[in-house]
Formats: sequence, structure tokens, C-alpha cells
Amino acid sequence: MADDRDEIQSEDAPVKLDRPGLIGSDAPKLITAAAIGAAVGAAVSHFLEGQLTLRSGDEPPIRIKGGSIHCEILSDSVHWEDDGNPQNWKLSGDRVRRSDDLIVIVGIAEANGDTHSKTYVTSRMRVHYAENSFIQFTVHKHQTKVLAHDKLNHNSKDKRLLRLERGIDSIRLKDHGQVYESADGHLDYVLILDECGGLRR
Repeated sequence: MADDRDEIQSEDAPVKLDRPGLIGSDAPKLITAAAIGAAVGAAVSHFLEGQLTLRSGDEPPIRIKGGSIHCEILSDSVHWEDDGNPQNWKLSGDRVRRSDDLIVIVGIAEANGDTHSKTYVTSRMRVHYAENSFIQFTVHKHQTKVLAHDKLNHNSKDKRLLRLERGIDSIRLKDHGQVYESADGHLDYVLILDECGGLRR
């Protein structure tokens, strides 16, 4: 399977990447004018501590956590909707992203207790949980698409959450390659943002 394809091919899994319209939110733009590097890290820290006010108009951030894989929309006004089947997902609502790029921030806690994060701009992120199985995040026409090899569990009590009872082996980004492997340390979080001022692929 060529890694630069957006689709999961039929030999990998019986899934189609359906690209009709979707998404949106009354929610947020996480960072409106952050500088690269320290300013981004500081903004993320404030956000995770609940201190950063989100503004309406853009797609809300998505947080991914390890252990079992949790994909959580960080907004109370938006939730996950299946996009034809339990392996394809989109966000509810009618608002769209400002950018066709994903801003991905990967936070890692090392075995010695040190933590660090790195920010990337990409058109595709794959969260691998087995050798040839992954959950894929892409953007098409300013709309986020989620595609998985396996059925994702939708939490009936909190529809902002998708879950898969598998551990994360690695995270790979188009144009950047592998940016996390389980042997590198504990994955603290992954944030997928709509737009972050000053960042370019």
C-alpha cells in the first residue's frame, strides 16, 4: 500500500472513503495568532488547562489520547456523526475549516519524566494501532474526514467521543513520516487544530 494515498485500498479493508459534505461547528478557533514554537506550546498548555477561550466560527479542536484510542471533540456544541458506516465519521453542524491543512501538535512524556511537544502542518494523519491498520484524518473541501479500518465505538452518553480498544503503535503524517512510536515514550496527547497563525507546511 502506497503511503501517499488518502484512501484505504480494498485489499487493506472493506472501507470506502466517502467525501460528501459534512462538518462544522458553532465552535472554535483555538489559536488566532500564535507564533511558531514557544507561543504555540504555551497556548496548548493553557487550552489543556481550560484557560483558553474558544471563539465561534471554525471547526473545534480534536484531541486524541492513548491507552485505548480516544478521539474527542473539544466542544460542547459539536459531536461525531457516522458518514455512511461506523468506519467513516464527520463532525456535526454546517461550519467548515478555514484551512485544508491539519495543524497537529504531538505531546510526548518520556520515561524520565520529561515532556515535550512538536507542531506539524500536514494534509493527512494516520494513527496506527496494528501493522496495516490505522485511523486516518484528512481534510477535503475544508471538511474533516475520519476513516478507520475497524468500527469505532460511539459513546452514547458523550457523542463527542469515538473510541477504539487498541493501543497506539505510531503516528505518521504525510510529508513528515513517523512522528511518534510507542517505544519513544508515553503519548500524552495529540491535538488537531483548524488553524494556527504563522504556521506553514
